Formats: sequence, C-alpha cells, structure tokens
Amino acid sequence: MKTIQGSTLRFSRVIASFMLLLAFLCQPVAAKMLNLDEIVDIAPVTPIPLEEFDAKTELVEEVPFGDESLAFSMRLPNGWVSNVKAPVDLLLRDDESSLLGIVASYVSPAKDHMRSYFTVESLELKYNILTTQWFSNYVVSQGYSMEAVTVHSDEKVEAFYVDVSGDYSYAVRILAQRNGARMILKRYGIPLQWFKDEQVMQAQVLSSFKLKNPTSDNVEEMKEYGFLSESYFDYPETWELIPSKIKSVNRMKATLIQDTTNAIRRRSDNKINALDGQMTMYVTSRYEKTTLKKEVQLFKDKLDIPDYTLGNFIEKREMKYHDDMAFGATEVYELVSERSTKVDYELWVSVMYGDDYYYIVSLLTPTRESNFYKWARNTEAYKYVIASVRQYDDEGLYILE
Repeated sequence: MKTIQGSTLRFSRVIASFMLLLAFLCQPVAAKMLNLDEIVDIAPVTPIPLEEFDAKTELVEEVPFGDESLAFSMRLPNGWVSNVKAPVDLLLRDDESSLLGIVASYVSPAKDHMRSYFTVESLELKYNILTTQWFSNYVVSQGYSMEAVTVHSDEKVEAFYVDVSGDYSYAVRILAQRNGARMILKRYGIPLQWFKDEQVMQAQVLSSFKLKNPTSDNVEEMKEYGFLSESYFDYPETWELIPSKIKSVNRMKATLIQDTTNAIRRRSDNKINALDGQMTMYVTSRYEKTTLKKEVQLFKDKLDIPDYTLGNFIEKREMKYHDDMAFGATEVYELVSERSTKVDYELWVSVMYGDDYYYIVSLLTPTRESNFYKWARNTEAYKYVIASVRQYDDEGLYILE
C-alpha cells in the first residue's frame, strides 16, 4: 500500500456528496457508549495445579437441543447437576437480535439455601458487529455495572460484576464470544459469601469452556455489485442497493441505505423520508482529465444537507483496503444538526485509487454517542465495503480479517 505524502490530500478537504437528503429525524432514546478500555482489568488468580483441578472437576460435553453449532465441552466441579429448561425469549428482542436463551444450566449442591451456578446462553445475531461493541451495548441495555473487564480480542470479552437477586448477591464472571451468527455467553455465579474460597475455581472452569465447532463466518450474507465490468464491491444483504444509471464508465455511482425500523418511505421524487445509515460510492476514471485533488474538491462543493453543518475532524481511521488499491485513507468528521430536535451524525470518508479509477466512498451514520449500536453496526458494514472495493472481479466475496 502506497501513501501520498503532504497536506494536499488531507481529508479536511474531503467531504462526500449525499444525493439522498436526510430526513427530519427526532433524537432517539439510545444506550450511551461504554468504553470497555476505561474499566480495570480482571485481577489475575493463581490457577489450581492441573492434576488437582482435574480431580476436583468432571468433564462435561453437551450438544444443546441437538444443535451442533452450540456443542461444547468444559469441566465443572464435582457434584454439580444440570437443570436446563427449554430456551425462552428474554430481554433482547430488538433490532440487534432475535433470540436470547439459556441453552445449558448447572448448579452446585445447596449450602445454607444457596447454590453457585453456571449458564450458557445463545444469541442469534442479525448484523456483523464486533463482540466488544456488542458486549458494550449489552451491558448498558441490561443495566449491569462492570467491576472489571478483560478484552482478550475483538471477538472475546470477559468481565466481572455483582448481581443482586432477591435476598442474595452473586459474584458473576461472564465471558462473551461470537461463533458465526451466534453470540455465546458463559456465566459462573458465586454467592458473595463463598467468593473468596471459590474464585479460583470460577476462573478456571470458565476458561475450560470450549466450543466444539468454532467458526468465524460472517453473520450476514454478502452480495456483490459490479459497475459493469469496471469495478466491484461487496455489501451486507441487510443494506439496500440503489444503483445509479450508468451513462459512461468514466463516472459511476452507487448508494446503499440501511433501515431497520421500516421507516423508509419513498415519495414520488424517489427521495428518502428516513434512514438509519447511508453509504455513497463514486467511481471516476483516472483518464477523465481530472486529478484526485479536483475530485475531492468537487465532492466537498456538492455537500448540501439542509439543517446540517460540517463539524470538527474526529479521527483518522486505519482501514483494510483491497490489494487492487494503490492508495487508501479514511477520516471521520462531525455532522452537526442546527436544530435540537434532529440527530447529530458522523461522516466517514474514504479516498482510494487503483490502476484506472479514483474511488470516494462515504458513510453517514448516527453518532456513537447518540446510538452506539447503530453506529457500530454501520461502521462494521462500511469496513467490509471498503475492504472489498476492487477493480477486478475476485470470483468470490472478500472477507475482512
């Protein structure tokens, strides 16, 4: 990947043109963003020697409800028993999921009318989203107060919190990891009175959990769009493609829109009344007697969204670009509403070029502060699109690593 030096290509001059004007959206009530990096790490514990741990536990292997994608193995303390029931819908039936249910459950022998417990929960995801982002949204939506969090990777998060249930309080250690189109949650809860004696076992049992059929498959099916045979990109099936009529291969355009609330209504002039996210891609021939600098200025001049003004530069984002691209850069800006009744947006802009074409791709999304889940969902989709932009057909969809 080559990088263009100097300030001439600074993205302070790069603002995308949006031909679909924003609707007059009211400010939604949405969960605030939780920054997991600001929470202290879980304190490490010295594990029980493996031989002693094996003697105090037994191997458990399950295929919950005959679903091989949920098959797992783990070690549980001796004497624990299963008390699983059929999975039931819980609290997260909304735009981010379709079902959250307990698929496996175990309890310890009773002591002073209390038991420790271990549960495995499965969530069917609808959109590509990092586990860290999903977990942040989940914690806020459930009202949990995390005492400590350890981020093992973008797709694996472990945390500790105190749960008050009736007359009892439990020290709960939870681990979230994505497995294809499912989010898997594991919880080990200990009555607070027992925590000092059982915390090492809690950590070691949780770490013994292994999925038998792990997969990194995308949550969403990806579709391919081609600008005739000149350039291609892939996009998630939940985004609606609105291609523009191609009059010349020298200048081409396509738009993607996202709407999860069925709020989009088309008027006779084909403009959009409401949307959750929008991407616009402009493809311009490098032989069109133009330059990247001129194209950037052209897009900046076209920016005209009623009741919105360009705000501050937020950040430069590191993105993955296709090998067909000789150059790529992405920056993010505020798009501020001039009316208090409207939503503030973020404007993501990527500039790339390959052998024959310049590419300017834009994302308009609610801000991370106003609606973190929509922001995370939209930006992950944008990353997939950007990573797949290419001049030559790969005969298969590009996968973001």
